Amino acid sequence: MERSQQRILMKFGWLTLSMSPSPAEDCQRIDQIIDQACAAERMGFSDVWLTEHYFTGESVYNDSLMFAAALAMKTEKIRIGFAVVQMPFHHPVRLAVQLALLDNLSKGRIDVGIGKGTVYNEYEFVGHGLRSHDSRERMAEAVDIIERAWREAPLTYDGKFHKIHIPALRPKPVQQPGPPLEQCHHDRQCVVGHRDAKEHGGKRHMSGHCRVDRREPRPVLRAAHQLRHAEHQQQQREQQEHQA
Repeated sequence: MERSQQRILMKFGWLTLSMSPSPAEDCQRIDQIIDQACAAERMGFSDVWLTEHYFTGESVYNDSLMFAAALAMKTEKIRIGFAVVQMPFHHPVRLAVQLALLDNLSKGRIDVGIGKGTVYNEYEFVGHGLRSHDSRERMAEAVDIIERAWREAPLTYDGKFHKIHIPALRPKPVQQPGPPLEQCHHDRQCVVGHRDAKEHGGKRHMSGHCRVDRREPRPVLRAAHQLRHAEHQQQQREQQEHQA
């Protein structure tokens, strides 16, 4: 086929960015996001992406895994992605089971973005009884456990944070060897990925880039950035005092 005759199809997805300005509006906002996800499917969007943040209304449904189950029951075709699951806040065995169940409920429509959490939201770690200094290690160990739990039975694991024995994980994911796992990196350039599980044999694969917009943010976002910057500075001061 000549180049001029080739059809190049671009797929569009939707990142929810589900902020709620007040507790009184949370329920309404949650309902709106479900309605919007259903509308996105009707309009032909290929995927919807859920965020995970706690305590501030930044991600109004907080628990993206439970919310994904609701979307799986309301939709039929659109893929449901996580951008991202903050790995330190989840026990890896429970997370492996939850993701496998979601893959069954959605008939193989989930994509799992994973992250270690952000030091700018240190309060999220504190709220879960953690601190962020070992979040990268926790994420790496959790990913190893999850991927092995989907493949191996029985599984015995002796790690730094978890020592477990699993006879077998049920149900098995629809997508084999498991739902696509994608890792997000935060830098001057935000890397977002899509993995073809068949082509890459179940390994994590990242492609494509999304540059961060450095223009002046809106007032609400500017205030949020200032708050996070102040929290980060406070954390650095605490670490310096502890070392002294």
